[in-house]
Amino acid sequence: MKSSAAVIASKAKMEQRLEYVKAELAVAREREVFHDGQVYTLSLGKPGEKEEVEGALLGQFTNDKGMLKLRFQVGSGMDMRIVDAAPTTVVRTVEPIYDEEGKEIKIRSSGILISLIKKIEDRLANFEQDLQDALAREALIVGDIYTIKVGRGETRREIQAMLYAQEQNEKGTRVRFFAGEGFGAEFFDGTPAMVVTKGAVTDDPEFDEAIADAAEAEKEVAELEQAAALEAEAESNAAAE
Repeated sequence: MKSSAAVIASKAKMEQRLEYVKAELAVAREREVFHDGQVYTLSLGKPGEKEEVEGALLGQFTNDKGMLKLRFQVGSGMDMRIVDAAPTTVVRTVEPIYDEEGKEIKIRSSGILISLIKKIEDRLANFEQDLQDALAREALIVGDIYTIKVGRGETRREIQAMLYAQEQNEKGTRVRFFAGEGFGAEFFDGTPAMVVTKGAVTDDPEFDEAIADAAEAEKEVAELEQAAALEAEAESNAAAE
């Protein structure tokens, strides 16, 4: 589970990536404006063996993956052939774009880029929930019960423990949980990322009911405090009139 700082950093990185992909899409679309009947220069062949040839555009179509394809007539007479090619095979002078490391981006087709943008935007939509979940884990209250993950590998397990202490240092928030009774009691140190959820996860209905009752009581107290504050404000306003 990521910390809120890690979620924010990941989101910023994803947003930056989205801007680069959108810039690439703008260039791709510029390259994909074609006119039937016009002659274009094509770069055909395998890497290292490419050659540039002239081809007249016969038509355009979109395949089942949403990618634009172009059909050219290349050559003449006995050497004439029909070539179906991607827009990226058309040689054009366009302004290059670069990634965050300064490397020129190879322009992909608009179909691929549109699909990629949707995936990135879907992921960004989930970051808000990830952030709220992380903040909830990190908003810990000393004395409250939490379900935490402890151990490693085969010994990794979930237990219920009370938050005994927490502190901030240069590396972030450190927490200490207390679990067990008597000589079997022990402390577990870590970060808020070890928290699975607030409260205890248990098969004991009486324990679950007690937790629920406590939560309901806290809610009722909060509502009463809010009502009292509103009444006090009303009385203050009436006295001022």
